[in-house]
Amino acid sequence: MTDVQLKQINELVEEIHAQGYSSVCFWMPCFNVGGGARYLYDLAKVLAQNTDLKIYYMDYKDGFPSQLIEESDGITLLEYREEDLEFPLTEPTIVFTNSTRVIQMKKMNPQSKFLFWHFETIPCGWHVVFFNHEDRKYIKSVKKHHALVYHDWSGRDSVSNQFGIDLDNKDYLQVYSKFHADVQVETNKRDNEINIVWLSRLGAEKIYSLINIIDNFAKYKTTKIKRIHIIGDGLFRSAVESYIKKYKTSIQFIFTGTIPHENLDEYLLKNADIVFAMGID
Repeated sequence: MTDVQLKQINELVEEIHAQGYSSVCFWMPCFNVGGGARYLYDLAKVLAQNTDLKIYYMDYKDGFPSQLIEESDGITLLEYREEDLEFPLTEPTIVFTNSTRVIQMKKMNPQSKFLFWHFETIPCGWHVVFFNHEDRKYIKSVKKHHALVYHDWSGRDSVSNQFGIDLDNKDYLQVYSKFHADVQVETNKRDNEINIVWLSRLGAEKIYSLINIIDNFAKYKTTKIKRIHIIGDGLFRSAVESYIKKYKTSIQFIFTGTIPHENLDEYLLKNADIVFAMGID
């Protein structure tokens, strides 16, 4: 971490203290492996190790973030249980969570503040769980109080279009990936094969990019073996498995499920000629 980055972090911490807060809680419980949860864990770890803030992370027992957090990280892990009616922290805290989790807010210290992260690119079902147009009130409120940040332009645009509200504040949460720089590797030479790897969670907002790749790869004329490795898992895996049945005579499909980060590089080197990835997985 550079001196400039540390300076920016310290300035943010000073502002948090000036508002009367000394802790931040990341509330994003999940079981599925995803780039968003890993990113928030990295962010929590940086704050825990470089500031005097008390950093909490709330997750399911045996959830994905819980598996990432180590004792040396300095993060206090809180168990999330859906049946609990009260938030486990009694102190006033700043809670960072995803925008759709607003429907699961529990009784907590009234002085606590929320910062919502919106990373969905498709319309969300707030209207299903809110009554009396509270979903629209929610969006207007987070706009007024600058309490909503976006993953990217498409996320902000989807909310704006869904509610017909001009979200002119372009507050994006800067997301990064850790790349290996200046690394030379030897790859396997496969003269008679074309191996495409698709890397991402199999979610509703992601699989259509995969389907587009499959459709176009099927049209590509070659005498070589065509193979697609699908790395990742999710609720829409069965939809993909059903869709590819018509291509099974022309393309070989390999579903690997989730591959741990420490094993991913080796798999890509052994099997990939080209990789398509979504998100920060």
